[in-house]
Amino acid sequence: MEKKEFYRHALPHFQKPGQSYFITWVLKDAVPPKAFESYKIKISNLHSKLQILNDNKADNAIILATRMEYYLTVNNFMKAYDDLLHLQDKSIVNLSNESNRDILIRTLAFWEGKKIENYAYCVMSNHVHWVFRVFEKDNNNQPVYLQDILQSVKRFSATEINKIEGLKGSLWQNTADAVNC
Repeated sequence: MEKKEFYRHALPHFQKPGQSYFITWVLKDAVPPKAFESYKIKISNLHSKLQILNDNKADNAIILATRMEYYLTVNNFMKAYDDLLHLQDKSIVNLSNESNRDILIRTLAFWEGKKIENYAYCVMSNHVHWVFRVFEKDNNNQPVYLQDILQSVKRFSATEINKIEGLKGSLWQNTADAVNC
């Protein structure tokens, strides 16, 4: 997979070796797919409007006002998303039960000292918060990319939790499905 230091979903994403990150990822059924359709549409429309204003070299005040509306809408979306995550009490699995939590803790610690430095994590019933720093280079002097760490952690934890829970298939929600506009 090609390593990209910049890409865009609902928000710009930057991944560069040596950076610190706050990551949240959720179970695939933690948030109903259509729950935030109106936010997604509004964010997409504002993003398109900003592009048109920039392309047409519109007045800076209009661009600034539209950019502020865009960021406020994204912030409101993220708050509503977070609120819903904390209200949901029924998911395919409970990540905070002891065996699932232990798998996640072991998985989050796996790359410690090799590719990352962990700062903090919190395992909730249907999602995980994780704060860590990605090293610039690993023990083999290769650059370390966020996407590789996340792919490894999500794949391994899903496989192990699925074994315990008697499940098959994907466990985690695709981030692009959650917030992509």
